[in-house]
Amino acid sequence: MRDRVQRVVTALGEVSGDLACAMSSTKAAELLALRGGSFHPSMRLLGNSQLGERHLAERNAGNKLPDAGKYAQDAYTSVCWCRSHLHTVLLLLEHKGVPDVNVFIDEERIVAVGDLADAIARVELSAGKAASARQDVPGGGGH
Repeated sequence: MRDRVQRVVTALGEVSGDLACAMSSTKAAELLALRGGSFHPSMRLLGNSQLGERHLAERNAGNKLPDAGKYAQDAYTSVCWCRSHLHTVLLLLEHKGVPDVNVFIDEERIVAVGDLADAIARVELSAGKAASARQDVPGGGGH
């Protein structure tokens, strides 16, 4: 069991890096939309509401990106919690002589599975918002 848990912890470490990248990319897309809608590329607008009618697609996409980023951030947090519980499992596996240690291991595994399920749900929400935002803009696949 130890090897399987360790492999999952390692894989979740890679996933957390991917989620951090998704959060950064989402924020970058928000900032680019605000620069693209500005009268001068070196100056960004303060918010999506300042994007004029000419940039309606960018405004619509920009309104979805904060949610995509928030869901990615929530997923990242859930992955971190999952990894923490799995690290606890690894620690408990080193102390098999402790009374009821298997009960504690099972409890930690159950909580880790719940955290992972939450992370998956948040990733799906984030990806849906990001895909919808991408389809809103010209060249994004929706036009």
